[in-house]
Amino acid sequence: NGQLSVASGSTLSLANQSIAFSGAAWGIDGTLSAGGASQVTFDGSQIQVITGSAGSTLFDNMVINNTAPGNNDLQLNMDVTSRAGVNFVEGIVQSSGSSTLTFGDNATVSYDGVLDAFPIGANPDENSFVVGPVVKVGDDDFIFPIGEGTRLARLGVSNLDDGGAVILTVTDRLRAEYFFARSANFAGPKLGGIERVSSLEYWDLSRESGNARPQVTLFYDESSEVNDLASLVVGHYTGGNWENENGTAVGLPSGYITSDNWMTFSETTLATTNAAANPLPVELLDFSGQVIERSALLQWGTASETNNDYFVLERSYDGYDFETIATINGQGTSQEVNTYQVFDEQLRRGENFYRLTQVDFDGESEELGTVRMVYAAGEERLSAQIFPNPSTAAGLAMTIMSIDWQTPVQIRLLDLSGSPVFTSVISPDVLGALYRPTLDLPDGVYLMELLQGSARYQAKLIIRN
Repeated sequence: NGQLSVASGSTLSLANQSIAFSGAAWGIDGTLSAGGASQVTFDGSQIQVITGSAGSTLFDNMVINNTAPGNNDLQLNMDVTSRAGVNFVEGIVQSSGSSTLTFGDNATVSYDGVLDAFPIGANPDENSFVVGPVVKVGDDDFIFPIGEGTRLARLGVSNLDDGGAVILTVTDRLRAEYFFARSANFAGPKLGGIERVSSLEYWDLSRESGNARPQVTLFYDESSEVNDLASLVVGHYTGGNWENENGTAVGLPSGYITSDNWMTFSETTLATTNAAANPLPVELLDFSGQVIERSALLQWGTASETNNDYFVLERSYDGYDFETIATINGQGTSQEVNTYQVFDEQLRRGENFYRLTQVDFDGESEELGTVRMVYAAGEERLSAQIFPNPSTAAGLAMTIMSIDWQTPVQIRLLDLSGSPVFTSVISPDVLGALYRPTLDLPDGVYLMELLQGSARYQAKLIIRN
């Protein structure tokens, strides 16, 4: 239940043995000899880390069955390769650009012991997968076990030789990663009849080596808001444009769509050739609220709008009985990003609830979300909005909010061991404005801590360079 350590110059040989490891750190400074059919099960109840100065390590079979709370159950601090396969049972694996999970040639993915492969079978549950990049080596079809947060969003590659058009080897390498966020290229030109690409999510698929030209399969569920299979296509951002890679879609509201063969590699997402479908008329980017002095500032943004007449903003003090406080005109049909804000000066001490609803020109309405805010009148309050998160060290930005507009704010970033890696003092003039700290941090998970007088705020920050 403690730490396993293989010292530099030493070798741990697993032969054909099976090991269940529940300790906090699997440390490899020397060599791990996986052996023929060995298996290591990570079944801790706290965060576990694979780390060491060796830089990389090789397993045969791995089982992920970590029951720690949160979404960072097995942290990779070095490159990890599974030669035979990984069985995902419980727990999230956190990888990064410098510490990837790699599947060897013909290595497999299973969920709860059930193989996930082509031809596609039943959808697995969302208890265990990889957040961050995954690499596949070889010439075989494969479904990447990737997602973000609590969302499993697989990507599959098949027919890698494009019907015999190219020659593959067992050393070909493909890398995939999923982001439950809007692509920075969302507003790029759209070709091939594409009316709109998803603002909700995107995948990044790259070819690190070899000649693979695969068909790409994107898996979606209710959160993807697919409602029309006939107009659903795969959008592929290449050459500065969103290209139509076509696709055959199966299943509503959950399912998958398989594209044509790819010649180039980059971002991809779900797209539609029908402006009124996939997803619903308003693509909401965010809906948030913050306390400014004694008022509430409600803000939201849309990536696109179709047939949108107006928004209704309602307030409640108990979360049940709502009253309308504002009606805001929409943009009709728009493919541009639009932002909205409303100030409410009737903020009460304690809980305040705000509900946002969108109404079409034909009278159809959709509830977009509810924000809960707590106003502690007379007390110091401190919070922050971090975006994007995950972020690169150079691209991190945040807005810090506080009722106290006079006292400077101390910001600290701590690594997983609790050691500070960045400290700074922020002038009160920066409160409410965009703040971009100057950071030089490696990939990893950090704790951000804000201190202002007796007020304290903490949030998890993920750096992916």
